[in-house]
Amino acid sequence: MYRCRICSKEFSEIPKDAVPVSQMRRGYQLLRFKNGELHDIKEMKQKPSPEPVVAPVTKPLEVLVAVPVAVPAEPFETVDVMVSKLQKRWRNEINQVPAQAVEEKKL
Repeated sequence: MYRCRICSKEFSEIPKDAVPVSQMRRGYQLLRFKNGELHDIKEMKQKPSPEPVVAPVTKPLEVLVAVPVAVPAEPFETVDVMVSKLQKRWRNEINQVPAQAVEEKKL
C-alpha cells in the first residue's frame, strides 16, 4: 500500500510508467505519472490489528455470596473497656481448666 503525501491518495501499486522526478527523501519518492500527475509516494506499513480483550465473565450472585460480611463489635469501644473484657475472658478460661491439667504442667 502506497500513499501520496500531496493529495493523500492511496495506491495498491506504483504504475510501471511512473517516472522519478527527484531523489528519494525521507522515504518519499516524487513521481510523475503518465497522465501528468505528480505524486510524492511512500510505502505504508500495515499495522497489525489488535487482539480483542475479553473480560472474564463472573456471576454477580456467586461473587456476592462468597464475600464475607464483617459485623463490627460495639463501635467506639475505649481501650479500658476492651482490656476489661479480655481480663474477664482470661479469668473464665483459667477457671475452666481442670485441676488435673494444672497438676500435669507442674510436673
